[in-house]
Amino acid sequence: MLYIKYSQDKAKLQEVVQADKGFKSLDRMAAEVINVTTNSELRYPKGKERVNMCAAIEEIRSDSKLEGKLEGAVETCQRFNMSLRETVKYISGNYSLSLQEAEKKVTSYWKE
Repeated sequence: MLYIKYSQDKAKLQEVVQADKGFKSLDRMAAEVINVTTNSELRYPKGKERVNMCAAIEEIRSDSKLEGKLEGAVETCQRFNMSLRETVKYISGNYSLSLQEAEKKVTSYWKE
């Protein structure tokens, strides 16, 4: 319930999750309820009965940082008048994404 209570306050949520060791091994059903209730988009291994919520939250934070970097890189490429194709190649090469993944990311941030 603490996770749900503090789901809108990221700093407090981080503090609560790190302080409460119960989040390191949470029942899968409880994790799924938290995920649905808070719309957190947590990802955790399929088939496991216990979930490490700390690791799931850290993965979300890491993904968010990458998304911010990608968005900034695409905006910068546009400012320097790089074409869409050049930007896709740049993003693919510099962020270890396949050309298909890079194209999806670039087109989602590309501003006409």
